[in-house]
Amino acid sequence: VSTLYNFSSNSNTQAIFPAGTMAQGRDGNFYGISQSGNGCCQGWFYKISSKGVLTSIHAMEQSEGTNCSGVTLGTDGNFYGTCANGGLVNGNPGGTLIRVTPSGTVAVLHNFVEVGTTTDGCTPYSPPIQGTDGNFYGVTLGCGKYSVGTVYKLTLAGAYTELYSFQGGTTDVQYPYDALVQGTDGNFWGTGYQGGAVEGNGGVFKITPGGKETLVYSFQGQSIDGQNPYGSLIQGTDGNYYGTTLLGGPEQFGTVFQLTPKGVEKALYNFPSQTDGAYPRLALTDRKST
Repeated sequence: VSTLYNFSSNSNTQAIFPAGTMAQGRDGNFYGISQSGNGCCQGWFYKISSKGVLTSIHAMEQSEGTNCSGVTLGTDGNFYGTCANGGLVNGNPGGTLIRVTPSGTVAVLHNFVEVGTTTDGCTPYSPPIQGTDGNFYGVTLGCGKYSVGTVYKLTLAGAYTELYSFQGGTTDVQYPYDALVQGTDGNFWGTGYQGGAVEGNGGVFKITPGGKETLVYSFQGQSIDGQNPYGSLIQGTDGNYYGTTLLGGPEQFGTVFQLTPKGVEKALYNFPSQTDGAYPRLALTDRKST
């Protein structure tokens, strides 16, 4: 491990507490949004070179979003991201969906409304991904028709559509934290932290670009397999999906699992102790991505 940069400034002039994913821009630099550095919960849109030179480009405003969670590079050269809180909705700000140019010009494309049961989602914890059709797809942790999260679509032109409201219970997942991944079947695959057929242990779902959702697998929990997946999936070169669960396994420290496109799951590794790592939250990385 080589440490490129230490976030340490508390002067409200530099990014601190980086969170979420960074995206490599067309210029070769890496771009992200910090959680702070501009007052409480208001971060900076920043870039950092492979040499470790950091530039804080734009101080995020309350109306643009707070508690942001990283960015995705779009085919237009701009960055797309979400903030879990903030926005322009008076009284019930539920976060924002934003576009940021490499120079730091922010456009709020959608304000999420955090108000009970609504057709709109709220509190997005991960940036959207761009599908093969050019549109962006993402999830929100909360709100929606059943108050347990949603899937949305955003066009490059900025048109927002709510695709699906998770139902939770035993027939669907709820509370999706991390980003979707588009499979070779054209569907978008993701995880729900809770819900599913077995004691609310969470599960894996897939959804078509048109919004038809299917619960693919429900985690069994305890010593059988993992439970409560927090991170997103990846699709391996073998066509199977791979991910982690925050809890579950014989020692309850989490697992690494494999899931076939038909929904056959196998726990590949059970974290045995905290000295070996525990409670995995982030997605895996396939060799094809490195």
